[in-house]
Amino acid sequence: MPNALLNPAQPPLPLLLTLSQCLPPPSPLHPLKSFTSPPSSLLPLSSVLLLQNRQVVVRTRKVLPFRVQPTTPAPPPQARPLPHPIIVKDNTLAVNFSPELVRVLRELRYVWVLGEDLSEGTELASRRETFRKYTANLQLVTDWYNHILTNTNEVEFSLIRKEMEDIDATVLKAEAELTWNSEGVWEYIVALRDTVSDLEIRVQQVQANVRRVDDIMCTWVLKPIFERREGKKDTLLNLEDRAERLKKVYTTMEQDGAKIRGMVDENKRLLKVPEDSKHWDRYLLFLDHMITRGLVDGVSCSLFYLLDNCETRVNQFPLLEARLELQEPYLIIRPSPEELRSLVETLVGEILHICDLVPRLATHTHASYMPDVEKDEEVSQLKETLVGRFEAAAFQVAEHRDQFLQHQSLWRDRRDEVLERFLTSEEDGKQPGLPKFKQQIDKYEQLHAELENIDTMMVFDRWLRLDVRPFKHGLLENTKKWAQMYKQHLIAQVTDSLTELDNFIKTTEVGVAQDLNNGDYDTLVSIMAHLVRVRDRVHTTDAMFEPLKAIIALVQQYGDDLPETMHLKLQELPEQWESLKKQCDLIRQHVAPLKANEVSVIRKKCIKFETRQNIYREKFKKYSFFNYDCELPYWRLERVNARVTRLEEEMHMLQESAMLFEVVIPEFKHMKSCRKELRLLKQLWDHICLVRACINHWKTTPWREVDVENMDIECKKFAKDIRALDKEMRVWDSYVNLDSTVKNMLTSLRAVAELQNPSLRERHWGQLLVATKKGDGTSTAEFVANFVDNPETTLADLLELNLHMHEDEVKNIVDKAVKEMSMEKIIKELDVTWSTMEFLVDTHPRTGVDLVRTSEEMIETLEENQVQLQNLMTSKYIEHFLEEVSAWQNKLSIADQVITLWFEVQRTWSHLESIFIGSDDIRRQLPEDSARFDQIDIDFKKLVSEMVANPHVLNATNREGLYQRLEALQAELTLCEKTLAEYLETKRLAFPRFYFVSTADLLDILSNGNQPIKVTRHLTKLFDSIASIKFAEGEGSNATTAVGMKAKDGEYVDFCKETNCVGPVEKWLMNVLQMMRATVRARLTDAVAAYEDRPREQWVGDYPAQVALTGTQIFWTVEATAAFARLEEGYENALRDYYRKQVQQLNALISLLLGELTRQQRQKIMTICTIDVHARDVVGRLISGKVESAAEFAWQSQLRPQ
Repeated sequence: MPNALLNPAQPPLPLLLTLSQCLPPPSPLHPLKSFTSPPSSLLPLSSVLLLQNRQVVVRTRKVLPFRVQPTTPAPPPQARPLPHPIIVKDNTLAVNFSPELVRVLRELRYVWVLGEDLSEGTELASRRETFRKYTANLQLVTDWYNHILTNTNEVEFSLIRKEMEDIDATVLKAEAELTWNSEGVWEYIVALRDTVSDLEIRVQQVQANVRRVDDIMCTWVLKPIFERREGKKDTLLNLEDRAERLKKVYTTMEQDGAKIRGMVDENKRLLKVPEDSKHWDRYLLFLDHMITRGLVDGVSCSLFYLLDNCETRVNQFPLLEARLELQEPYLIIRPSPEELRSLVETLVGEILHICDLVPRLATHTHASYMPDVEKDEEVSQLKETLVGRFEAAAFQVAEHRDQFLQHQSLWRDRRDEVLERFLTSEEDGKQPGLPKFKQQIDKYEQLHAELENIDTMMVFDRWLRLDVRPFKHGLLENTKKWAQMYKQHLIAQVTDSLTELDNFIKTTEVGVAQDLNNGDYDTLVSIMAHLVRVRDRVHTTDAMFEPLKAIIALVQQYGDDLPETMHLKLQELPEQWESLKKQCDLIRQHVAPLKANEVSVIRKKCIKFETRQNIYREKFKKYSFFNYDCELPYWRLERVNARVTRLEEEMHMLQESAMLFEVVIPEFKHMKSCRKELRLLKQLWDHICLVRACINHWKTTPWREVDVENMDIECKKFAKDIRALDKEMRVWDSYVNLDSTVKNMLTSLRAVAELQNPSLRERHWGQLLVATKKGDGTSTAEFVANFVDNPETTLADLLELNLHMHEDEVKNIVDKAVKEMSMEKIIKELDVTWSTMEFLVDTHPRTGVDLVRTSEEMIETLEENQVQLQNLMTSKYIEHFLEEVSAWQNKLSIADQVITLWFEVQRTWSHLESIFIGSDDIRRQLPEDSARFDQIDIDFKKLVSEMVANPHVLNATNREGLYQRLEALQAELTLCEKTLAEYLETKRLAFPRFYFVSTADLLDILSNGNQPIKVTRHLTKLFDSIASIKFAEGEGSNATTAVGMKAKDGEYVDFCKETNCVGPVEKWLMNVLQMMRATVRARLTDAVAAYEDRPREQWVGDYPAQVALTGTQIFWTVEATAAFARLEEGYENALRDYYRKQVQQLNALISLLLGELTRQQRQKIMTICTIDVHARDVVGRLISGKVESAAEFAWQSQLRPQ
């Protein structure tokens, strides 16, 4: 280092002393002069080093503050200060102490050893320690400063920029003012050292904090949040203790966030950052970016772990497991495909949640780091890929599950319902036979065998394992239950049949063994009941034993069997049943006499009851509840019901006795009819009461507030319900009146809806009174005031008009009112529209007279209103408005006629006014018609003044006599027009091109005939391509000498000689026309003569377009004809040579087009190119057609007739 005054790299002192003995003695002139260098080849390496140091000393003396001269002693160092500043600053800070001076100070002691007299060096050597102290402290300062400068980034440096600028100001002062011999150097060095040291220490602590933050973030990527169990490769993802694991990770992240926040706050204190510092905000953004990257790495670590363990590589162990379970009636995957998708989203969300646990430093952008991490491309890609793999695997799992849905009937169908449908599947509703039972049992047994082969474990994408064992176990159990259901039904059928028969035999044996005495009616009835039951089941029981044995045999085939007691009963019961039948036969013979007596009694009772029921049936038909006007119908129905019930009980007792004693009795149909009609009457009266209640409630509603729509819906519902009643009711008076009431109400409601129409006026209500015949002398006005407009009038009052009987009349009246209302509306709109409709006024540009004008809207409105009025006149409801509509039709018709005629007159006047009044020439030529038009002008201006004074359309047009006055003016104007047309015809005959222009333009030309410049604006209408004529210069606006013509595209051609434009306009225009023709003819003659004298591309540019085009066509014909002549002379390639010439000419013109041309020149050359291409193609076709003579049709067809 520069401040090492005793550099250990230099030779040590004893060695230098030894080497000094090898040197020659010093010179007497100067001690150092004799210290010359011997040849380096005679000295060892150490001596060479010493000589080098000596040379350094010699050179340094030239810049040192002293001279080693014995004759003239040097002044002390204080008198001759070092001139250089102590510090210099370029990009970095450096100590301005020469390394050579350092070596000099070190070598002075070596010189003293040689015995030299260096008194001046003694004083310098005495300051060696001071310089060492200075340089050592300054070197520390520069090292610290440069370390800060080079090891802080821009964001950190911006926070200490103020302090660095203060240090730079202090350094600048040292550079400008302080040298090594200045006063106060040491104090300056100490102050600067302390300042820089303090800043460097604080910066080091800040950077150490940042490194600690980075170390904390490195821990986030050491281990993923979710791992396999125990960290082994062949275990599943550990999700059981997920909550505990997340709590631990989240706690660590919160602690890390708190540590980071604390270190950032400490950095703010160390850097002495003021409040609201923009640089501090940038520093926080810098740290936020660093923390974001750390969080991205931490999140990516966990996501990549999951993604890596979801790879479809070989030897990949499953990461997750799902279970396929059967939970009737559903087939469930735990976790389901939807839960798998939710799981991966939850895992990703829990991994990303760590971004919310670290407090964001710069909160002005986002509240947490989550948005930045989620937007990171790496995290987004990992998340998307991971979710995609989970969704793909979930889809495969769902597909695998769905393949089992073909068996879903095993767990979804209810076995009892399926068995019930099976047992009633035969056509007669009987139980199917044993073969069908066997078929069902075999089907499920076979299915059970197939389902046993289902794989119990499935792995999808090599990382998702599906455990099928729970589902397989449940499915097999269900299959067994289905087979067992049919077997258990058969077993239960056998057991129930045998048990029921055993109980029946025992009960019957006891019942028929009772002691029977004469007159013991109850015992006789009990015995007869048992005998009847045995009789009823004889055939069924006789045939039941063999089927039961077949069922037992079928069940035993599948390994099931009945209890031993059932087998014993199956053996014993046939014998017991035969014994019971014999016993019953004996008992039947024993009770036969008593049975005969009882049969006779029962028949007498039946005859008596039959008579009573017939009498009651006739009485039943006459009850009042069959009538619609019956009072207390429910009370009457209840009384009759009690009477019918008693009769029915008596009838049932007779029927039971007859069944026991095997007696045939009547059916007693009248009692059944009474019971059925009672039920129907109860139902009917329920409807009657409901309809009556609703209608009575509706009748209390003010008729203007009647909700016809809802009432109509209710009535239609009533009508539908009534039609659904039993058809037997339709002959009853109560039904007929109920149906009539509802229908009448529907009709009346339709009429009420019509009458609620606001279009009804007083006259219409009067017509309604006449139609319903309810006037009773009441005037229409009173009826409207007391009934229609009375808010207390209800629906009941309106129904008293019997609207249901006059529905058509009401409808016709309302239709008429609606139509009349629309007419009234149209008439009101007409009144509003035409009350403000006025003519517009314009000013005639030449005379300043006010002229009337209409708008398009007015004309459209007038036409539309006339059509409307015409339609109204054709309506059959026009009677009331006939007079008013006729008046309007007359007004608008007159207005239409007047307006049409007015504008014809006004247009004709405007056209002729400038001719007969503004043109002196016309007035001289047509004096009588001019006088006639003067009177027309006076009359028209008077009409216009009257119209402008009263601009209202209808008032102005319907004035008396206006139309006749306009007709008179029109007739006079027609005469003027006719005379004018005859005059103009003479001019057109004189110059036929006047036929090309309109009358107005011709009149303008004639009126300006003595001013040719004004006439030239009409030349484009007289000539196809002439835009204007050039007149001689210097003549001004009254120029009359034409010297050239100018086309529309700007091309100008001088006339071959001047022509005068004086006299009648038709004559001088004819002179100009002849001059045009003469000029074109003369230029064309020159062009044809000069065609072969100059290059064609130059020739094209020398002549006007029309001349060039015509000349091109002429010479194409000439040259082609010449080629044919040469061909006839024997020159075979004449046409081919001409074809090549055409191509060359065409290429020359194309070359011109590639250059700079005016628009006019380019258009001319492009047109000639088009014609040349056609001419070339014609010659080409002649060559290909081998045409050899100009007389052939192929060439003659190209000629144009003269």
